[in-house]
Amino acid sequence: MAKTAQEKLLIVLYGVNIVLWVVSMFTQGWLVFNIDRGNQTLGSLQTSLFYFKLCDPQGCISKLGTDDEKSLPIDKTMPTWKELQSMSITAVVLCAVCCLLVILPDPCSCKKIKRPIAVFLIILNLIAVLIELVLIIRMTVYIATETQNTETILKITYKISNLSVSFKLPYSIIIAGVGWLVGFSGCVVGYIHHSSLKKNNREREGPNQESAASAHPVVHTHQPPHIYHMANGQPPYGQPPYGQHSYGQPPHEYTNVHAPPEYYSMPMYTK
Repeated sequence: MAKTAQEKLLIVLYGVNIVLWVVSMFTQGWLVFNIDRGNQTLGSLQTSLFYFKLCDPQGCISKLGTDDEKSLPIDKTMPTWKELQSMSITAVVLCAVCCLLVILPDPCSCKKIKRPIAVFLIILNLIAVLIELVLIIRMTVYIATETQNTETILKITYKISNLSVSFKLPYSIIIAGVGWLVGFSGCVVGYIHHSSLKKNNREREGPNQESAASAHPVVHTHQPPHIYHMANGQPPYGQPPYGQHSYGQPPHEYTNVHAPPEYYSMPMYTK
């Protein structure tokens, strides 16, 4: 089935949003920092939403992100791994469902189903965008809080340990932010698409109502009912047609009731 320009744009926006979020989910740029002593790097941490990479002078190890305390090398104030993973997967799945609903043809090729599907798309896309926004805000707030806490701690321990912690640019959050903007644009285009479908339905229903009204014309006449039926050769008020007699009886002969009795026709009886 041919797609409109708005539907094609929705497919592109949903597809770009899915790609950006999948890339951001698996890139190790959500939380990145180095631990330095002078000019020497003692260790570094790079995290994605599913695993993390921890490096020291002896080498690097990668582990799957779980809520086990032994495998979690980051502060507990960070959102849990289950929260990060469930929220990101839910957002991607909702965007994928929206994309499939636009790509697949309408059930039974019924145009009346388009508007409910358009409303359903707006709701799903809005939920996905809200989940993405909450995830981005939580990680951004966490990084900002940890940066301030680290600077406060370093002011006290810097002269003793000569350590410094430097947070790197969270490029995965930037990628996710671009995906969020694309998803929000999908919400706007989806609303415009729904409004256009609503307008087209109104324009389509107008001519249909006019044609239905013209298919059943109403005859208006100012003549009395018996004159109208006589003019059209029909008896008034459901009486039998002229020249025919009800109940199969012969017509009564005309008798002048004002004539003298001798002029009455008397029946003749014969034996």
